[in-house]
Amino acid sequence: MTTSENNNVLTEFDDGLIRLLKSDVTDLKTVKPFEGEIADALEEVLRERMPAAFTIYTGSRIERTDENLRVRLAEWVIIIAARSLRSKEDAARGRAGKLGAYDLLQRVTSAIDGARIPDDKAMPLEVTGELLADTPGAEHAVYQVTVSAEHAEDC
Repeated sequence: MTTSENNNVLTEFDDGLIRLLKSDVTDLKTVKPFEGEIADALEEVLRERMPAAFTIYTGSRIERTDENLRVRLAEWVIIIAARSLRSKEDAARGRAGKLGAYDLLQRVTSAIDGARIPDDKAMPLEVTGELLADTPGAEHAVYQVTVSAEHAEDC
């Protein structure tokens, strides 16, 4: 990954992830970085137009190599939310031509796994997990996809 003067590698990656989701998962009505307190994440997600996806940088493990490089193994979580006024089951499974959270999970995972952000020189992304998020109410299904990205930079 290369960085521009105004962006660091994390911002550049987050922007690339959002561009990828917007271009490859066109059924999402909201795609943006999460900008709030983690404790309030679910409330913020549920206020947005559905279906929605939010990117959250959750941290990195950084190691130094013998070649005077710093290798960052960064992790992002993508929150995916769908809503159905009928039931939580319809929000998860979809109904009558409307995608549910399961469909969105599959589309997001397919778009991200193996993608190279911000360009073809970057290491491929790896989807490392999918989890159910705690969802209040009977009309939402919210899941998270965990993504790892490796980046090497000079020390």
